Amino acid sequence: MIGLCAFGAEWRTRTADPRITNALLYQLSQFGKTNVKNVMPFVKSDAKVVLFFIIATNFIEIFLKFARKKRKHLLEMGVESTRKMKEKKKSVSILLTCLVLIVAVAGINQLWACGNGKDKLPSEMNEGGASETSAERNAMFAAQEAEETEREEEEREREKLLESEGGVSVPYEKLEQPAELKNVDEMLLFKSQFIISYNISNLCPNYVCWSLTSKRAQGRVKRSNNFHGDPAMNESSRVETFDYNGSGYDRGHMCPAGDNKNTEKAMDESFCMTNMCPQSHGLNIGAWNDLEVQCRSWAKDYGTLYICCGPIFSSKEPKTVGSRRNMRIAVPDSFFKVILTLGRVPKAIGFIYPNRSCEGDMRDYAVSVDEVEKVVGMDFFYQLDDKQERQLERECNPATWGI
Repeated sequence: MIGLCAFGAEWRTRTADPRITNALLYQLSQFGKTNVKNVMPFVKSDAKVVLFFIIATNFIEIFLKFARKKRKHLLEMGVESTRKMKEKKKSVSILLTCLVLIVAVAGINQLWACGNGKDKLPSEMNEGGASETSAERNAMFAAQEAEETEREEEEREREKLLESEGGVSVPYEKLEQPAELKNVDEMLLFKSQFIISYNISNLCPNYVCWSLTSKRAQGRVKRSNNFHGDPAMNESSRVETFDYNGSGYDRGHMCPAGDNKNTEKAMDESFCMTNMCPQSHGLNIGAWNDLEVQCRSWAKDYGTLYICCGPIFSSKEPKTVGSRRNMRIAVPDSFFKVILTLGRVPKAIGFIYPNRSCEGDMRDYAVSVDEVEKVVGMDFFYQLDDKQERQLERECNPATWGI
């Protein structure tokens, strides 16, 4: 005990701030009278260790005095036999050993924290003495906020430019959603950032549509890969992840996870099985993925994109997959995607990809929106002025899209 007190006094010469050690010594002199929490916030890491061990030593000393007193009392009373005394002594020794081990582990943990610079005085924190990691994190957050602000300003400037140069304003709501389907099994599922028209008969979406902004295209939420059944569906018609096991097909996203990286909720919703179709692995990681990446690039260049995509079933009796007899999922023959931008130069384009590995350039699979409408029987961008809709949907000019 005397050695530890001497060690604490010697530590005063090593402490940069004398008031810290003075507070420590005062606390020691008032041990048992003052709450230790009153001084701990003002004690540096090294002084904290000294104070910790001194208080722990006091506690052990009190415990030992109590044990000795108890033992003496038992001897004087003569009520305990030699065997019981040995058992008591052994129990006390074991308890004391455990207590010493706990104190040692806690002390080592405190030393480790001090060695890594995790403990700082409140004054040091206010004066910029935060750890380098915290400073870097704060700088990163500040940079992200500045970048988000800059993007929002760019969006506002782009809108002003459109108005001044005769661009098309967007007074339409859900422009990306096709007109109501006729004679088709349809259940509409409204997610936070996209809409699913789900077909309970073939257990695939009729279409999935969303608007892709530059902000969404540059989100930082990590891909979750947490495929799961859609809680909006009844259990009797809910496709689960395992229904694709052993099918030879990927769980192919319609609205891609990469377009939903701006919020955790949207990312999670993008992995609902109602947003999936059985898709060839070669197409999923190849041409289809290339088109998804290209769309995010276009959103950064042209502003908001209005996108709709889905499966195409050419055969009357499509192939099915699934491990449950009453949950057979139809395999699409092809996939479509239509894209519209109303930027400085409004334009639209469509794509049709067969459900297999696709070689060649993206332009080889480009078609007009009119052609996609004929194949799938849907009316896209119907909210536009009829003249403008006809003009945009009949054209297919990949060069204007830079492909």
